[in-house]
Amino acid sequence: MWYSKNYFWYTKLILIRCTNMSFLLSFLKKIKSATEIEHGEGAEEPAVTSYIGCYESQEFVFLKSLETPTRGALGKSDIQIIIGAMNVAIERNLPVLLYLNSAGAKLDEGVAIQASFRRLIRKAIELNMSGSKFIVLMGPNVFGGASMLSMCGNCRVYEENTKIAMTGSKVLRQYNDSTTSRVNDLISSSSRAKEDDSAYFIDQDAQLDQIINFELSTSKHLRTHSNRNLAKLAFKNQNRPTRIHVDKNTIRCNGTEPPTISELITLIDYIERFDKGENYVIECQWASHSLDLNDEFLLQSKWLVDLAICLRKKSLSGCRITTLVTNSISGGLYIAFAAGSDFIKVQPGAEVLSLPPSVVNLIKTSAIDSDNDKKSVAQLIDLGVIDSI
Repeated sequence: MWYSKNYFWYTKLILIRCTNMSFLLSFLKKIKSATEIEHGEGAEEPAVTSYIGCYESQEFVFLKSLETPTRGALGKSDIQIIIGAMNVAIERNLPVLLYLNSAGAKLDEGVAIQASFRRLIRKAIELNMSGSKFIVLMGPNVFGGASMLSMCGNCRVYEENTKIAMTGSKVLRQYNDSTTSRVNDLISSSSRAKEDDSAYFIDQDAQLDQIINFELSTSKHLRTHSNRNLAKLAFKNQNRPTRIHVDKNTIRCNGTEPPTISELITLIDYIERFDKGENYVIECQWASHSLDLNDEFLLQSKWLVDLAICLRKKSLSGCRITTLVTNSISGGLYIAFAAGSDFIKVQPGAEVLSLPPSVVNLIKTSAIDSDNDKKSVAQLIDLGVIDSI
């Protein structure tokens, strides 16, 4: 079946019949790696490498996920490699090409990994705003914080075996009491590319060559927060979510349940109205990103990144934005607020966790249980998870 918004040259979406062949991996063999980017002391078994690469005389920063026993999960040292490569791209005004195949965060690094992802998403937004093109080639598995990193790109290239979600498929199945086939259909590339305004879906080697040449030859613009399907959804609902309250320069996100997509869109809309030069506070009780399949269907990681981008753009335009955590916060929701705000603070008694408690209860591994313990305020500040109380 064929889906298209317009001709390939003028849109970001091609959907056609596909095969099992990995054209992305075939394309990577065509890249000439010139120089490895120095990044200091790294992991014993890194999950990513970085080079100055070249394809048909076009030079760019090339980042590639590696196969690891932890399915390419990113730890602090891996994230530092990515940030260092992005700094090179910004300094030299080079495009970035990222082949991403990652299960997300290394869970055994505990809440400290949240601080690393905070820095990573902020740097990816900076790259996006710097004028350097950021192209993401989507590998078979792109989950958690890795899915948010992918959404920072100017465009994404999917193929048949790509799966992407904020939460792993096993947890989604258990939490929603759903079947494997339903979850896999929802998070598969054929579903995702239709919800992604900046997506290509390929089934031919030549298509990828055309896409890369086209993307590297065009100027980039920071994508906008837009999705026609979600706009229709918001129009149908008409009523504003009741858990978001605005009181002068304070936005209160009430209730501990995770935000729906509609609530994220509403919050973005309120933030976009911030006036230059003003101080704003966002008080957040929401616990984490949503685990609901309906929210995941609408490409939740995209909207979390849009929230971070919106906050960052307002901050750089002269607003001063503080996110105050008044309860427990974790997962992608923490990363979005922390990466975009000027300051993230916790109210006495509040906490930041690596994963939502509901996820920990479903996974139940000793590594997560031990590393998801509460940290003191001093420890969180020292780790860079929060800025102050």
